[in-house]
Amino acid sequence: MANTDQKPSVRTVHLVMAGHFESDEAVRAFTRKPAAEAFAKSCAAYDCTHPISPSAEDSNEAWDKYMVRLARWKKRHPAG
Repeated sequence: MANTDQKPSVRTVHLVMAGHFESDEAVRAFTRKPAAEAFAKSCAAYDCTHPISPSAEDSNEAWDKYMVRLARWKKRHPAG
């Protein structure tokens, strides 16, 4: 028979949220605040390296190269 007198334990979870480019969803959860802050800083620093898109007047070749750079950038992002 299960003990029904037990109270659930309460824990703090630190969520790192995505909100710049693709979504505003939780990306990762941490039990320690310093780890969450460090991860958030690494994501923010990486976000600053987002490739600049060509202008509407640029060639299809320029756009193709940009799409390759963008895919590589997304793949290497700390948030995955």
